[in-house]
Amino acid sequence: MSNVCFELHYPVLWLLADGAAQNTHGHATLVRLNSAPRSDSLENLTRCSLAGKSGAQYAILGCVAAAAVLSVYALVRAMRAPGLRLIFILVGFGKLAVDCSTGVLSLKLPALQLCSAAALAPLYRSWSVAVCLPLGALVFLLRPHNAPAAAASG
Repeated sequence: MSNVCFELHYPVLWLLADGAAQNTHGHATLVRLNSAPRSDSLENLTRCSLAGKSGAQYAILGCVAAAAVLSVYALVRAMRAPGLRLIFILVGFGKLAVDCSTGVLSLKLPALQLCSAAALAPLYRSWSVAVCLPLGALVFLLRPHNAPAAAASG
């Protein structure tokens, strides 16, 4: 199956058209054709800018940066420590995301993600940034480092 998407500009509107064709036994068949009017180009509708954002959006962006730094710091510390637990350190729990162009917040509590900080832009959609609680990194960094040595000497 082949998919194609076009953005067409007319003097009074923008049009997003997409279709799908399937090749069966050497014959191409159109299996889907959709169109939707837009008020502006996808480039403008999905633009991500820091200007005019709310305090909550800036806070989430700060949490994304903090979670990324904390996870990388824990990962570097774990690589130097015996008994590697790298995958656990990279796991994040829960997910708080914000759509950059609309400002819509979403919260998913039963969520597991490989990285604690993420930024993504699905095809023809706006950017979103997400942060997860870097629980693996926090557990690693807050664990008592001298507990095995103290138990062995006692």
